Amino acid sequence: MLDTTAPSTLVTLDFWADLACPWCYVGSRRLALAVAHEPDGSVGVRWRSFQLHPGLPDSGADAFSLAEADRVAVLKARVSAIGREVGIGFLDGPLEVAPDTSLAQRAVLLYDGEPRQRAVSAALYAAHFERGLDITSLDVVVDVAGRAAGDRADRVRARLASGEGETELAADLLEARLIGVSAVPTYVVGGRIAVQGAQEVEVLRALIAQGRRTSD
Repeated sequence: MLDTTAPSTLVTLDFWADLACPWCYVGSRRLALAVAHEPDGSVGVRWRSFQLHPGLPDSGADAFSLAEADRVAVLKARVSAIGREVGIGFLDGPLEVAPDTSLAQRAVLLYDGEPRQRAVSAALYAAHFERGLDITSLDVVVDVAGRAAGDRADRVRARLASGEGETELAADLLEARLIGVSAVPTYVVGGRIAVQGAQEVEVLRALIAQGRRTSD
């Protein structure tokens, strides 16, 4: 649910992403920079959950073998270099497989419609990619999400233990299939205009402007 106190010219932007996707982390930073150029309260960004196949490399590739190691190394170097441009310090090391991020994504969805949702997703991205923490662990997710949201750890734990966020996560994953979201990050403005990939800030600003013209 979006904040109904926002201006009537609000542009809604759905950000489809997975917390195990490095390009989504870059895309989220670039999106934040794009939104920072807009008038306060004029862009409502909503997290929408997508999941890479657990067990595949977090580059989002459909298959992985030792023969592709060189290509993956180049890709990792590229995303690390681009990450540095937006203040992300990706950990060095071999390519890790994409974990099942269901629990972490549910933690993000606990704050749907709240400004602190962005802080929670950003903290979980940083925990995974910059600190090397296990975001499939309940203890880790509770600690990271609670600190980012300014919420009590026991409250976050209780909400997750009760199954909160499961319905929303399932709905997002189903909608992603129905509307054809096949790669992330994907940005959808006003429910109609979509682009894929970790786009440059200026591209995202143009997307927001197009969404604003369409809604007028």
